[in-house]
Amino acid sequence: MDFVWDFGEGTTAQGTQATHTYTQPGYYWAVFYARNPSSPQCYDTARVRIWVDGQPSAQIQAPPPPSSIGYYIASPITFTAGQGPYAVRFYWRADSQPAGTGPTYTVSYLQKGTYCVYLTAESELGCSDTATYCFEVSGYVLLVPNVFTPNGDGMNDVFTIVGYGMESMELLLYDRWGNLIYTVRGTERLSWDGTKGGSPVPEGVYTYVLRYKLIDKPGTELRTGTVTLLR
Repeated sequence: MDFVWDFGEGTTAQGTQATHTYTQPGYYWAVFYARNPSSPQCYDTARVRIWVDGQPSAQIQAPPPPSSIGYYIASPITFTAGQGPYAVRFYWRADSQPAGTGPTYTVSYLQKGTYCVYLTAESELGCSDTATYCFEVSGYVLLVPNVFTPNGDGMNDVFTIVGYGMESMELLLYDRWGNLIYTVRGTERLSWDGTKGGSPVPEGVYTYVLRYKLIDKPGTELRTGTVTLLR
């Protein structure tokens, strides 16, 4: 007896058993022929339809850090699964613990350190791939400029203090004679446009007092300095 396998994509094999690897996903008809070489009219066939699943690719897309020293505590970070072909289910883990399912995962941390998130992308029939993304979380970030130019040209027109990882901030500004001319409170950004009561103040050096509370530390911190206003 002769035994022939036709795998439905141009390749064949002989014998009662055969192993074949498909290189492209899709449906295929695999046909098995058994025939008597001395009587060609005596033969039989069996066929089966095969679905070959595609191999998914796990990819983690992370938002850019808000500062040069990385992410910061208590700030939500949303990771996104890359939408490659064949992946239909997504499973997230953080620090080796199940964390969520779906194409996105949002997490925040209350302590600084190095952290990793893990993604498993799975196809319809269970083929899977994994990816890992590790990153730094900083305690806090405080950015205070020392000069600004509120001249209406759209460049550096506002004195802006940026504080990441803050529970609260308060800014007080004084003129050269020690008079309080401006105060503002917030949690992440505090700004001054160089005016007092809606009127522009003169060029010069102004003193600021910044009080702030950190999310991961009790008590109030204090920072003082000067900012130069140029027009």
